[in-house]
Amino acid sequence: MTMSGKMLEIINVRKAIAAEIYWQIQDEIDQKLIINYIYNDGLIEDSKLTKSAAAKISLGKAVVIKRFKPKDITLAQNLSRAIQFVRRAATTSPYNISEADVKHIHAMISENLADNPGEYRTNNIPDTAPKWFEIPREMGELVRLVNSRIYRRSIPVEQSAFTGYRFSQIHAFENHNEQVARLLMNYVLVKHHYPLTIIKAYDKQEYLGCLFKTNPIYFQQFITRCVLNSVNSYRVMTGERLDLDLPSIKLAQKYNSYYTYRSPHDE
Repeated sequence: MTMSGKMLEIINVRKAIAAEIYWQIQDEIDQKLIINYIYNDGLIEDSKLTKSAAAKISLGKAVVIKRFKPKDITLAQNLSRAIQFVRRAATTSPYNISEADVKHIHAMISENLADNPGEYRTNNIPDTAPKWFEIPREMGELVRLVNSRIYRRSIPVEQSAFTGYRFSQIHAFENHNEQVARLLMNYVLVKHHYPLTIIKAYDKQEYLGCLFKTNPIYFQQFITRCVLNSVNSYRVMTGERLDLDLPSIKLAQKYNSYYTYRSPHDE
């Protein structure tokens, strides 16, 4: 083998090592985000599940049922699968979310918890939500808006906030509407290369207060803060996990364009 051939082989080996390090770190960070999402989302829904239990569930491990309510465990298991579905849909290009996807997300979350998973409500509720027979039209309009070119050219955080706000207003299902809304918001964000955004349990009252205000600007401001917090947390986790001076990490930065999170506004 010639000298140039040996050098090329060494470079290719280093590239492979850098790529392996990169994906391993990305997987670890993504797993932490999913655990935090399941834990906080459960607390918002009044679950008593601990963070360690959420971690086991996210990895498909068994949880001691005696310590927790069966419905809390089931909800976390369902949410873990729904998160994976939403992230796959958001990272598949080109892909437009459909009404069937929204129903599937609800069905995944409410499996073994509700009598009508994935089905729109068939009764009216005593507030400003559309009547039950108006739901298909309202949901069709929302899905078309989310997939429209004009909508996609707007600021992703604003898209995300409005999607969650409008879906919550429609109240399409008998139950689990806010959980579906939070996943739909993340569908929009992940599609634009944002990290998974988590609404923390200690922000529950502010979250609900903004969500049910008639002016959506309050909810948009709240979600903007949550997205910024998630972005900063993602960057901190990346920085803590890596030694940026390692030659292999520099190679990872060179050969992996998504080595670290990059906001569209950084470009």
